[in-house]
Parts: sequence; C-alpha cells; structure tokens
Amino acid sequence: LGLAPPARCCAVSSNRVAVAGSSKGAAIADLTSGVVTACFPSDHIMDVMWCFPLLLAVTSKNQVQCFCDGVHMAVDGASLTDVARCLCARKDGDTYHVAYSSTQDTAKAFMLRPGKVVQGEDKFFVCETLPDELVIGPRGRAAWASD
Repeated sequence: LGLAPPARCCAVSSNRVAVAGSSKGAAIADLTSGVVTACFPSDHIMDVMWCFPLLLAVTSKNQVQCFCDGVHMAVDGASLTDVARCLCARKDGDTYHVAYSSTQDTAKAFMLRPGKVVQGEDKFFVCETLPDELVIGPRGRAAWASD
C-alpha cells in the first residue's frame, strides 16, 4: 500500500479497507477491483473510520480530515482540536453525525453537512458541534442517545 510499517490503524467498510501507517498519509484498498488510493498525504493519521462513502481520519493534531467519493473534502465551520478517536457515525441523508472520544476523556459529537458550493469551487463540509447529551458512554465507547 506504500505506507511505512507498522499499520497504526485500519477501518473496513464492505469491500474497502483504509489503513494508516507510521508515516504521513493513509491508503484505501478496494478489495474487489484491487485499486489502491492514497489519501491525507500531508498528515500523520492516528485513527480512521468509515461512514461509507465518507472516510474520517483523526490527525496527530487531534483534528478531523475527510475523504469522500475519491476526493479530499475540506472542513469549514467549527474547529475541532480535541478529537482523540472517532467512535461511531451515522448518515442521515447527506449529513453525517459523528461521536468521538475527546482528548479530555469525554464522549462528544459533531455534524458534517455539505457546504453550498459556488460554481468552480471544490466541495466541502461544514462542521457543527452537537450537544454532549446526544452521546452516551465513556471514552472508548459511545452510542447515540436516540438509538
């Protein structure tokens, strides 16, 4: 996959595997076609999680990066700097709700929705933090309170 060993984290979604190594970047391998796609080339990735087709990655700076439909997606809006690990996610239409473990050992949540794109601009997500009471559970485990 072109990543420095050992693998730091991986995530599986159906026939796709995302893996991050000990150096910068990550790779997505499509097990059906054999195609490997590089992503996040300038970041040290600490965690990856699928909410297909969205791949979420947590960087060593405790920020979230997004890769969706073969494209790196910028994140605008709320600045997340306390993400230790993504715990669970769900897709609702074109919006993603993500629960995460914070660097302060608490379960928190944010929402990503598509931004309004002006002709010629790249697609991007707008991030909004969600009330903490939407997520239950200690660090390392979480569930949506409505589930």
